[in-house]
Amino acid sequence: MRIAFFEIKDWEKKYLRKKLKDHTLDFFAEPLDSGNVQKVKDAGILSVFIYSKVNAPVIQKMPRLKLVATRSTGFDHIDVKECERKKVIVSTVPFYGENTVAEHTFALILSLSRNIHKAYVKSLRYDFSIEGLKGFDLKGRTLGVV
Repeated sequence: MRIAFFEIKDWEKKYLRKKLKDHTLDFFAEPLDSGNVQKVKDAGILSVFIYSKVNAPVIQKMPRLKLVATRSTGFDHIDVKECERKKVIVSTVPFYGENTVAEHTFALILSLSRNIHKAYVKSLRYDFSIEGLKGFDLKGRTLGVV
């Protein structure tokens, strides 16, 4: 089967070629859209990421398409209704980076409380004064999680 990968990095290609050697693989660094869909119109499987636009015009130009696999938890870049209409299966990554996202949230909180970005911007201007960099402690603060 022909599988088209979009928004793919060089380091991923070697692994995919090894694991999928019985298939024809096409790799593209750019996202999929109506401008480049002709390159893969015969593919049966699409593997995309968040910047690819798998909308009705793209899906309609791919008569052999059976599966769209997005390498993300979100799927708002895929026209799911059009896929259902064309009997194309859509798969997502059900769990991805929960710890990473939570840790990044705390990194951003610390960056805000300690003015890390402001200090960085000042250093780019060779301004090494501490003026405007006074932060605040997190102790005693309440964090709301939505």
